[in-house]
Amino acid sequence: MSDLASVLSRAKAEHWCCRWGCTTCGSGQFREAVLRAVDAVDLERDSALRLGRALRDISPEAHPDASEFLLRWLGRELNEAEIQEILGETSHGSLYRRMLAARDQANARRAEYERLNLPEYVAAQRAKKAAARAEKHKQRLAEKAKRDAKLRAEGKI
Repeated sequence: MSDLASVLSRAKAEHWCCRWGCTTCGSGQFREAVLRAVDAVDLERDSALRLGRALRDISPEAHPDASEFLLRWLGRELNEAEIQEILGETSHGSLYRRMLAARDQANARRAEYERLNLPEYVAAQRAKKAAARAEKHKQRLAEKAKRDAKLRAEGKI
């Protein structure tokens, strides 16, 4: 579908907003042009399928931000398996898999952060550090007692 390719080219040339979370314009101009390119009024399942099939023939390198936007938009109407099946081994399919991998990594980091900040975990770590400090202090006192005993034996104190 060359209509979508021309929309991506025009979006890049005219610097249209293609940010997924834009709170100023909502990427409205870009969204409307994409919907016109796939002959849709709103992105519903059928138009999402047409959009996905159109993306197979276009390289994301032409406009990476717009490509990422469109893949996220597809995700609102289609599930991951459907999107991967439609895009297959195309360059957009590869981009989509990288996006999923990045999302999974971010989710793993977020889960680890949450685990490390659980009150129970924080309390256990503080107790472990306090015990380690107390042990080191005990060792220092024992070493001091040995030094003092040696100095007493030598008559220096």
